[in-house]
Amino acid sequence: MVMRLVARRFDDLDGTELDSSGSPVRLTINDVSYEVDLSPEHLENLFTFLSPFLAVARKQVVTIKPSTRREEQKKRTDIRSWARARGYAVSERGRISRAALDAYRAAAEENDEDDRYPDRATYSSEVNNLAAKQLSG
Repeated sequence: MVMRLVARRFDDLDGTELDSSGSPVRLTINDVSYEVDLSPEHLENLFTFLSPFLAVARKQVVTIKPSTRREEQKKRTDIRSWARARGYAVSERGRISRAALDAYRAAAEENDEDDRYPDRATYSSEVNNLAAKQLSG
């Protein structure tokens, strides 16, 4: 049996099918990146709207500092220690198993989420204390 998968793109504003010549538009505003598929007409409308802002904006060149070999080595050492402490079989050298890497990344994401979104009760308590200080001061 022969299967053919066909990918089609549609304008995100009105749902019309786009031809294959265009590519998604990428924008970054306040450190949040966006991607949108637009027809040539909608793309022109977007640039017409943005042109006065772009005319006076300063272009920023983003450079990402490549991590050093020593930083990468420390990161791998940290992952190995974390994985061993949780029962994963990890060698001193060589590749780290996909299961250990996935678990490490999931735990890191979970910790990052905990740091960004504190417990609501703790957060509410801190806000209430701050409000009380503001009112009494």
